[in-house]
Amino acid sequence: MFDIITPEEQTLTKRQCEAGELYYDALDGNRRAQRQFAEALAYSDLPIQLQPTLEADFLADWEKRAPVSHRFTKTQIIDRVNQNVEYWDFRIAGEIPDENNGERFIGGLPKKLPEQPAPKLSFAGSNKFLRTSVRELGLDIQWETIYNSRGARVDLIKEAFEEFASRAEDSDEVAAVKLLLTSSGINTGVLGTTGHVAVSGATTNPALTPTTAVQALADAIAQANTHVVNGKQVNFTKFALVVNPALVPMIKQALTGMSLTYVPGSSGGVQLQQQVDLGADLDVVGFSWLKTAFSGSDKYWFLIPIDGRRKGLVRVKAAGEEDPSFWIKSTGGFIYPNGGDIPVLDGQFTNETYEAKTRYVVDGGVVDNAGIIYSNGTNAA
Repeated sequence: MFDIITPEEQTLTKRQCEAGELYYDALDGNRRAQRQFAEALAYSDLPIQLQPTLEADFLADWEKRAPVSHRFTKTQIIDRVNQNVEYWDFRIAGEIPDENNGERFIGGLPKKLPEQPAPKLSFAGSNKFLRTSVRELGLDIQWETIYNSRGARVDLIKEAFEEFASRAEDSDEVAAVKLLLTSSGINTGVLGTTGHVAVSGATTNPALTPTTAVQALADAIAQANTHVVNGKQVNFTKFALVVNPALVPMIKQALTGMSLTYVPGSSGGVQLQQQVDLGADLDVVGFSWLKTAFSGSDKYWFLIPIDGRRKGLVRVKAAGEEDPSFWIKSTGGFIYPNGGDIPVLDGQFTNETYEAKTRYVVDGGVVDNAGIIYSNGTNAA
């Protein structure tokens, strides 16, 4: 059964609530409701009245989804659509004078020197620009099929909007993978070059194998923590390791160490399994969109800091449009017979009588690439 939305709960009109109740009853297999739904579909503006109900179902389905890329990106809201917007953050304006004992200011709250104004923390531009993109998709819902089935195929509406939600989820993944890869390889324009290419011992671009993964990742974490942000060396303690899903089992196995402790005087021993300590928490993320973006990315890996308030790779969204939306509109004319309140379709009912469309405003961006380390897995510069 489905919960019925009441006008008091959602400030809907009586007709919108009746349309939602009829829709849910038809979905639940009530044959009488299905026949009524089919008739109302052909002769009234039923799909228009269903908009709030379908939108509620659509957003409920969207909320259940968990895009993989959310494990290594954060959300950043900007106030414009299809325009470059400078990223602003807090910083201390101007130079900080030497402290009382000639000490160099390295962070925290600066000391206030006698008879000098206190330094100010300002919200200022960073010379880094972010942008959203409008993504839209129309949908040809088979209204005629629903009508011809006498309402039995009302499930096509639910399936259509589940597909909408799935494609909106894919939009998050596409925005994220394009930060990592271009059609020809690693996106160095976003991720950087100097200091970002993984080096392990004498090997540049080390591959992750059962015998090399632990050392390569330990070196990459140490390399990430040599980066400097605003004059201060970073100290990341949590990372996402983004790889093709086929590499995940091997990497997890490699990160599980095995030690044997033999008890003197006994014929057997005690076997102890323990996790390898890399000095940081590591979330191994299998991201299938890597292969979709670039077919030669089988051995590629990306170590991305994900801890703290600092933002690195981001999902850029527009204020007020953080979630996908959709709407249904009529392409045909309606009349009100005898001055009544319920419109009746003026003309023949077809699939083109109503138009459905989904809209999602999202794109990928980078606020700070410090600490991001990557490798193409070739063991060569």
